[in-house]
Amino acid sequence: MSTEPHSSLLFNATPGAYAQAPQIPGCDAVRALGRGGSGEAWLVRQRKPFDRELVAKVFRPEPDAASMLARFERERAAISALSNSGARDPGLAAIHDAGITLDGRPYVLMQFIDGASVDVAARGLPATAIGELVRQCCLALVSAHEAGLVHQDITPTNVLVSQRSDGARHVTLIDFGLAASAGTRSMLHGTPDWMAPEQRATDGAPITPATDVWALGRLLRALLAESAAGDDHAIGARLSALADECMQSDPAARPANARALLVRIDHAISNAIADALAARTRARRRRIALVALAAVP
Repeated sequence: MSTEPHSSLLFNATPGAYAQAPQIPGCDAVRALGRGGSGEAWLVRQRKPFDRELVAKVFRPEPDAASMLARFERERAAISALSNSGARDPGLAAIHDAGITLDGRPYVLMQFIDGASVDVAARGLPATAIGELVRQCCLALVSAHEAGLVHQDITPTNVLVSQRSDGARHVTLIDFGLAASAGTRSMLHGTPDWMAPEQRATDGAPITPATDVWALGRLLRALLAESAAGDDHAIGARLSALADECMQSDPAARPANARALLVRIDHAISNAIADALAARTRARRRRIALVALAAVP
């Protein structure tokens, strides 16, 4: 589903799309946020049990609405399990409720993130800043991976970037609707262009945290392709090489999980900075030596 911003006015109806506000018990629709092939996203104000703004992902009625609802119940259960254990990272969006609207559409209520998809937010940023955004994705996933959960659908539209009060960028990972336990056999679930080879396999290959690492590598590569040229080209080169490693077809050849990739990103950036400083030091020493030689009578 697209999370691109829309006018606060209701968008025009198109074939197969809904234009009416969702009727969700206990909530008032505020405005449409976006729409995609499967439905719409709405900003709503929940009246009870808390007065707060949430996002309602509302889907078109489907013959298998019950299974779709079950998917979001699983998502909520997965995030709730992390929250109850104290392991949920602030970079994971909270799921608050799921159900059927009064007009028969499945919906899920989730934390409202006032931000943009990462491909929009990262456009034109230097490689160092892009590395930090993907690093935050890793941080958000560490708790899930260590709890034995695999996201399975890491795409730019499922990674939102907002701005904190101090001006820093904050990444939130959303949509655990396809999350599965590590070791589960592939059922061809995911967004086609962002599925690891084992997700696309027809032999029921096992899904592991390295499956998410493949998608994070794909994300890193895509963001670097739109990065701004700058003095951190060495960092960009190291991150690009790391992205290639993450996208190896053999899961065993990739960093094993989000924590391992986090360490590799930190090393790539710090090593590139160290190399740059060493190169500047060598250049300065050469200049000093040349000046000293020139001063010899």
